[in-house]
Amino acid sequence: MPLEGATALLEDLRAREIIDATGGPGEGADWLVPGGFRRLRIDDPGRPVLYANQVGGFRVACPRDPGNVVRAFRQALIGWKAGGPRSMNCPACGDVHALEALDYAPAAAFGRLSIAIGEVEDANPGPDVQALIARFLGPCTLIRIRV
Repeated sequence: MPLEGATALLEDLRAREIIDATGGPGEGADWLVPGGFRRLRIDDPGRPVLYANQVGGFRVACPRDPGNVVRAFRQALIGWKAGGPRSMNCPACGDVHALEALDYAPAAAFGRLSIAIGEVEDANPGPDVQALIARFLGPCTLIRIRV
């Protein structure tokens, strides 16, 4: 289960003194992200959601055609949130695509939960961070979000 894996990851980070008991930076905070961070937490909305940086521009393209399909994506996302399929009739190529198969810039991903690291000095985690996260949660996607 994702939540159990995320909880185990946080316990491991506490044991390594990367985070403190409240999710704040520990002595080894720079290992996680150079320059440290203010808070690390589990974002658990209880259902799959779209994690994406939608501040300052967001591009969605067909995986077969480089044309921008943001309008169709937006309508499909609204439909999915209302209980419809997580797919889109593509205006660029005419096929139906799963929303997770589209090309996003900046990166985006559908997920059940996230490990949110807030107020970072550097948006690039240390070289071993994604391997550690994958050990507890499986393969994952790094999404940089400004809020």
